[in-house]
Amino acid sequence: MAFGKRHPELYPNNLWGVNASDQPTDYSAEDPVDSKVGGTITPTGVVAGYLFVPEDSEKAMLSLWKNYREKSWGKYGFGNALNVPKNWYDGDVIGIDLGMLLLCLENQRTGLIWKLTASHPMTAKAYKAAGFR
Repeated sequence: MAFGKRHPELYPNNLWGVNASDQPTDYSAEDPVDSKVGGTITPTGVVAGYLFVPEDSEKAMLSLWKNYREKSWGKYGFGNALNVPKNWYDGDVIGIDLGMLLLCLENQRTGLIWKLTASHPMTAKAYKAAGFR
């Protein structure tokens, strides 16, 4: 999200959501750490961000809907990815991405996913091993 804000020429209108996805030329991942970016974002990345940065995620979701729905919305919702600077809008819909998107929306709505995750005994063990308190 912060990388997108620093590069509005690649990620206009509050867009961000950099992760592995279809790209204009292949399937790969944008890498903002190494500056290997071309401006491709994913709606799934934007929605998944709601778990951590809800205000910024909501702005990006609204921007997707208001500014890019005509070119990137299809029968099953948003396509897998879009690249505004290259005027490229992916028509593919990838099921695993829709699954993640739905899990994130449900968690935002009810908190169910975090509750289920937190209730599993391995979660506490994993948090402890990772150094969380």
